[in-house]
Amino acid sequence: MKDNPLSLGLLVRAGDDFGVPIAAEAGCNPVFRKCGGLALISWPDYSACFEANCWIDELRAEGLDPVTSVQYGYQITWVLRYAHDNLLSLHNFNEYHFVKFMKELKQESRAASDRSRSPKQNGVIGRKTLDFLEFIGKLYNILDLVAPQGRIQAVKKIVQIQTPSGRRFVETWFHSEVPIVKSTVSSKNKLLSSNQVKTIKHAIRTSNSGEYIRSRQRTVFLVLEETGARREEAAPILVSAVWEAKNMLSPSILLRTSKRGGISTRLVEISPALLTLLEDYIKFDLMPFLDSKNMKVIGSTPLFASAKTGKAIQPNTITAEFSRFKKLTGLEGAVSPHMLRHGSVTQDRIDYFEEHPNEKAIARIIGLKGVPEFALRSMEKHGHSSIHSQVPYNHFEKLINLKTGIGGLDSRATSALRANLETIRDIANKGSAIKNDAMRLKKLLDETLAILTPSDD
Repeated sequence: MKDNPLSLGLLVRAGDDFGVPIAAEAGCNPVFRKCGGLALISWPDYSACFEANCWIDELRAEGLDPVTSVQYGYQITWVLRYAHDNLLSLHNFNEYHFVKFMKELKQESRAASDRSRSPKQNGVIGRKTLDFLEFIGKLYNILDLVAPQGRIQAVKKIVQIQTPSGRRFVETWFHSEVPIVKSTVSSKNKLLSSNQVKTIKHAIRTSNSGEYIRSRQRTVFLVLEETGARREEAAPILVSAVWEAKNMLSPSILLRTSKRGGISTRLVEISPALLTLLEDYIKFDLMPFLDSKNMKVIGSTPLFASAKTGKAIQPNTITAEFSRFKKLTGLEGAVSPHMLRHGSVTQDRIDYFEEHPNEKAIARIIGLKGVPEFALRSMEKHGHSSIHSQVPYNHFEKLINLKTGIGGLDSRATSALRANLETIRDIANKGSAIKNDAMRLKKLLDETLAILTPSDD
């Protein structure tokens, strides 16, 4: 957008000496985190907008540069004006408010000129507003504030965009009122659900392919699922890679990393269970098959040998087999080997935050810069040259949302449960309770039990 973001009144850029206090102790000076150049956002009455500044600070903690933070802050000034003009709290937004906001946005003239904004510019503002409102939902523990069946009904999809350096994939919001422009091409879902994975594995085991083919397909699938390898990296794996993994303290399999600029290699750690499966596959499937062809298994033998030639299968063979899996299972939508790579990258992130539940909160508070260690390990595992090239593979929020409930509760029930427990804690911390507190406590406990009691539906 060509307007000067700093000319619109709701946005200022922090000076070079600006700092956010992150720690304080009695008798000591506070510890500040330097935030020079960061966007500072206010309401139209020039009071500080707490939620917007928290959002900007979270983006900065995740590595967003100050210049871009100013652009992002500029893009949410429209929704701040709308909320202020309509006396609407940001956490009270719903589908009606968002639709009304977008309709007014499309009708509004550009602030600094007589010409209207383009649909592309309105789309950028709309999608960034949904990003911001999604953060508001997390901030106030309203986990369905922006969701496919949420208060604001929007869905995140992977899209392919054209940039000066070529095409790339990003994850963005889609809503019926947010304009879609020609340069943004919707792409199919990039993840396989656990049920889809189980369905495909069952189809492989029960297919009418020959015994060796079935075993090879199953093994290829498991290698792709666990390692997140590209199909062109899995196809040429040698038997020697399995034999070498057996002698390692932490078994790892050697992959040829295929990327621009040539071929290199990397070691990807595998589980003992997968190593055992690979050894059994070589012994009980690959060896007997090659013996029938008067061929011996040596270190340079391809792990996934073609049933026709005995040479390594081609990457396109893996793709064709996944197409057959889709036909066998009747699954709708995309089914491809690359989807297992997306799942592997995402699962790395989920596993890490489940093992270190406070890490994300710490990063937001302290403002850790650079690439986290777990992300570096995932980049090394998957052969990504930079954190930016891994971003399109990370669908953390999409999968983690399935795990935000407690004991199978949906997001609304979980939010209610947490709110009740927090209130109960506050009453208990008061010490001496009066009669009204006791009655209130009983009511809260009854409501909490009702939430936790499964319905007969």
